Amino acid sequence: LRHMADEEHYANNCSIRASAGSCLLYLGLHHYLQVYRRSGQQFADRLRALTALKHKAPEARTDADIASLERLLCVSAFYRDMDSDVRQELCRTMTWMSFADRSFIVKQGDDADRCFVILKGSVRVWISSHRMARAAAAASASAEQHQPAATFVTDPHAAEEADLAELDISGKLPGARLVNTLTSGDCFGELGLLHGDRRKASITAHDGACECGVVMKAEFDRILRAQFEKQEEVRAGFFRRHLPQGKSGDTFAVQAARLFIEQTFSRGTALSRPGKISKRLFVIKEGACKVFRHTGDGPAEELGELCVGSSVGAATAVRGSADAVSVICATAQVRLFSVDAAEAKLRLPSELRRAMADAEISRFKRLEQRGVPSSADLKDDEADAVAPPQPWDVDVDLLGSPFLRHKRTLLLKEHPRFDLMLRL
Repeated sequence: LRHMADEEHYANNCSIRASAGSCLLYLGLHHYLQVYRRSGQQFADRLRALTALKHKAPEARTDADIASLERLLCVSAFYRDMDSDVRQELCRTMTWMSFADRSFIVKQGDDADRCFVILKGSVRVWISSHRMARAAAAASASAEQHQPAATFVTDPHAAEEADLAELDISGKLPGARLVNTLTSGDCFGELGLLHGDRRKASITAHDGACECGVVMKAEFDRILRAQFEKQEEVRAGFFRRHLPQGKSGDTFAVQAARLFIEQTFSRGTALSRPGKISKRLFVIKEGACKVFRHTGDGPAEELGELCVGSSVGAATAVRGSADAVSVICATAQVRLFSVDAAEAKLRLPSELRRAMADAEISRFKRLEQRGVPSSADLKDDEADAVAPPQPWDVDVDLLGSPFLRHKRTLLLKEHPRFDLMLRL
């Protein structure tokens, strides 16, 4: 480390003696310098950034420290897209906190007074439906009485005892469900600061100690609030375009933007299974998913594909019935907006939930009635079209599924101007 960090912090001023029989891996100086020239600078830069964050007060950080911290934050796509001036100001005010494995970082129902950026390690996100229900009941009662929202329990000693009981965990949090895992570069806790809400989930350190950069509420309001409001408005615009409208014509985009979080899944991940009740509600942001129907012991039958804006799990999450089909991520990466089903029932307007469920059911029915055409059907359709080959027909092979190729053929038949759209 002496070669990769500041001499003043890592001077070679001690001896190391084996206290028992030891087996070591070592790297000679010559090879070590080769490795250092290739990748050690990144490690040194990260080490320098963490050292500045841990041991230097915000006003004592140098320009080199700020630059190292800024590069550390750029691991996150959200911070990477920020203006450099905003990132630098954030690096000047951020503080450092470390949490032991399986310890609480935030607890569901607590007041929000800071947000976090994960610098090292990972965390797990837990939601307790029982606590959510009590929170909704307390908020409803206080609204009827025109009083501020009450806490979850009125007796502070009872609240303390409940929290102490929850601290005894062994990989799982009793009475709560795991909904997400966040890793280095992710941020959390900002929604409570943005909307003045209590914590909607409990966060625990996972798989070892977790080191976080901490931004207090005053600094968040001064530096980051505008950035997060802009990000939320982008989400609201997406939901305005894709969510079904209620009877009043409202899409409830603002409520959805505040509630849904963004997640990324790889190809082959199952979002729903037949015979299972969905625990989360999804809306596809990028990518596509395939829908399969299972009949008897034979192989699953592909019904079609879901694209951007389609919901998954709304029908079962709202109505409490089991899924009849499987929905599997079909592209290399699928980016989704998701929310816990129990939280959606409490916080999303009932009109929006019903509209999403009805739209999803009708979409699945259309897929089942239409089905995926066989190769013989596709040849017949293409023969009926009797269209001369065009230069843009080469791109048809890029449509990976028979369903998409069949749908393109139908569009060419039904809409004469669709070939002009392909030309453009």
